[in-house]
Amino acid sequence: MKGLSLFILSLLLLAGCQDAPTATEAPARPNIILIQMDDLGYDDLSLHGNRLAETPVIDRLGEEGLRFDRFYVNPVCAPTRASLLTGLHFLRTGVSHVHGGKDYIHRDIPTIADQLSRQGYACGMWGKWHSGAADGYYPWQRGFREAFMAKLYKHENAEGLFNGQPVSTRKWADE
Repeated sequence: MKGLSLFILSLLLLAGCQDAPTATEAPARPNIILIQMDDLGYDDLSLHGNRLAETPVIDRLGEEGLRFDRFYVNPVCAPTRASLLTGLHFLRTGVSHVHGGKDYIHRDIPTIADQLSRQGYACGMWGKWHSGAADGYYPWQRGFREAFMAKLYKHENAEGLFNGQPVSTRKWADE
């Protein structure tokens, strides 16, 4: 089970946005955390009744936060991510597959991070981006103040870009 959870977590897209208060004021709006995990089904979490998997941190987030249980996914990850990031059907975003230039969200379509940033939120993204890898398409150019874009399919000794700068580690991607 540990290998499976490492695999799932290594494919995690964790996009977090929080209200950006000044040093003396409390956040006026709720913090928002979106989590996308490849190959994770609704009933794979103990929160949803799985008796074999122990997912206490995700369970606690789900119990204490607001959950949306009616987001429909696509057969592959990039179109699902495009829908999650834009609120649009994946075919309207320009994303129809995972490679061959078919995984770029159109630049004229705002992401949820673009929208939340305009409302004063500070947004960050960590993990698998897979929504465009060229100038103008990177997460730090799509509304995320900070972003670690993990290199695809490099789980052990993870590599990637942090705000455009190369990063190499001796850790698993989910660490």
